[in-house]
Amino acid sequence: MSLAADVRDIDHTDASSVHTAERFGVEMLSSSVSRANVDEIVASYVPRTFVPAAVNVVQTIMYRANPHFRYYEVTEHGYGVLLFSQSNVTGQYWHTPVLEKTSEQWLAKKVVCPLNSNRWIDQ
Repeated sequence: MSLAADVRDIDHTDASSVHTAERFGVEMLSSSVSRANVDEIVASYVPRTFVPAAVNVVQTIMYRANPHFRYYEVTEHGYGVLLFSQSNVTGQYWHTPVLEKTSEQWLAKKVVCPLNSNRWIDQ
């Protein structure tokens, strides 16, 4: 799975603080080429026809439980790239098929954190 999140100083006793708490950093987690993703794990427990609905439920719950997520994707394989410049950090999420030998890949998402902003901005 892949995610980009704004890291906030939340009060764990006050769920609403995640919306107002100060941001103090960003986090990036990229998918992997070889690790099983949510759809593949779920497929071990439910019939294939239910997998898309189950994945949708997982993504919905995760977004609602983590409103600081700027990006969250749980079914694609790939890798991440961080590009550093004097004015920002750019996070790129690249996806690639894993079941066949191919050089195919695509840029799925790009986020940018400008210098001193402590938040990801969609690109």
